[in-house]
Amino acid sequence: MKKCVVLTALCVASGVNAAQINDYIELKGLAGAYQTNGGPLAEGAQKGNPIEAKVRINGLAHYPINDELKIFGRTEYDLNFLNLKEGTEIKNGELRKRYQYIGVEHDTYGRLWFGKDWGASYAHMPILKMKYLGFQDVLAGQATWRNRDTLIYKNQFGKWGIVASTELSEKRRKFDYKDDAFTTNGNAFTVTYGASPFFGEGFGVGYAYHDAGLFGPNGALYKDKGDATHNLGANYRKGAWYVGGTIAKSDLNDNGKSANLKSTTWDVVVEYTYSQDLKFVAHHAQIYGGWGTQNERFTGYGVHYSISKTLGMFVEGRLSNGGDSNTLEDTHVFGLEWTF
Repeated sequence: MKKCVVLTALCVASGVNAAQINDYIELKGLAGAYQTNGGPLAEGAQKGNPIEAKVRINGLAHYPINDELKIFGRTEYDLNFLNLKEGTEIKNGELRKRYQYIGVEHDTYGRLWFGKDWGASYAHMPILKMKYLGFQDVLAGQATWRNRDTLIYKNQFGKWGIVASTELSEKRRKFDYKDDAFTTNGNAFTVTYGASPFFGEGFGVGYAYHDAGLFGPNGALYKDKGDATHNLGANYRKGAWYVGGTIAKSDLNDNGKSANLKSTTWDVVVEYTYSQDLKFVAHHAQIYGGWGTQNERFTGYGVHYSISKTLGMFVEGRLSNGGDSNTLEDTHVFGLEWTF
């Protein structure tokens, strides 16, 4: 049944382009099929099955008030087919809301929006991500979550850009195992120079603070068992090369979750664009595995190839360099993604 869903999703997507509903609303989407060797994800030591199919719909809206001012918004849902219990919000065969926010944009004063979105460090200056594995990089994974009460401001001054974000209240995240939940809040700020840190030549520097307090089984909030993390990150793009890295200082090892956790985690990534259609990625990191109880290290690789403007394929992997658990297996994935 699942394999039929995969094929159906890809066939439907192959004949559909981004839909312009009217002058103010646009729909975009993605359908993907993936196969992995079943190795565990980077977040923890639990085994995870491959995502066999994913369908994602993204709605964008903008409405001009006058020549300088407009209102904009975004909502995005995806539907995953998987059997994965990694403490995420993803559930097998159920719709998941990824983004939902509304904002205002002025030609001079910039953009301000509120709703469910990543903080400034993740969305606007990320260390380069793999398409599937993600790799739980230090800055993104331990900085600011995609909370429903995130307030973000963005502006551009010539080639200089700034983004700042804060979460207005704590969000309680529920789990299917171990601890019932934990709360998250955080703030972030980034500065960039150039067309963008992703596509144009230039650089970005960012700081983020994230605090996750842990809920116990009786509903009590154990702030002293949580993870308060300070993150510094930077990236640079020149020609075909992209280099980025982060370093983070966490107090997990001071709060009794594990006595031998290293006080800092870090990662570094390099991308080389061979041609318009072909890119190579290498990634090396030391992270906290087992949901903040173990020191883990890995080296990652990625090869991303665009078959056409809408169809892409990739091969990615994570090679474990050991660590405290000595149980993390190497993980490899092959994927096809069709955008429409």
